[in-house]
Amino acid sequence: MRLLKTVTLLTLALLAACTYTFRNTRLEGVKTLHIRPVENKTIKYELGDLLYRYLNDTFINTGNLSPESEGDADSVLDVTVKEYRKETGSIDSAGNPTSVKITIRLAYTFTQGEKVVDADDDYNFEAFYEYDISVSDSVLVERTAKALASDLRDTIMEGF
Repeated sequence: MRLLKTVTLLTLALLAACTYTFRNTRLEGVKTLHIRPVENKTIKYELGDLLYRYLNDTFINTGNLSPESEGDADSVLDVTVKEYRKETGSIDSAGNPTSVKITIRLAYTFTQGEKVVDADDDYNFEAFYEYDISVSDSVLVERTAKALASDLRDTIMEGF
């Protein structure tokens, strides 16, 4: 019994001494970021402003990047929303909608100096929501813009 306790304590001590670091070297050297206003080519006029606001919140407030004017920033993010589509995601046996699917297609370019670090001309984002007649389209657009900003940040910063 005493041997078991000793082995357990030694194992715990060994594990406590080990540290693991997941460091992103993909964007090494990027300290400041300028996010250009989002160009919105859809009829959802509020989408561009919402996405711009949430991109700033996501990249700046939850990351290690500082905002900077375009001329002084060491990196720039340029986003164009190409398409917004809302459709029924699923229906029940009576033909009533049970979920809503929102798809946003955009193009983005993330540059560091003159070098394009990451770009995608056909970035697709899909969000599904439970159908609720009391929830307005503008609320769904805002939720989707917030989720899209977070997803885009992960894609650019982490590479997946």
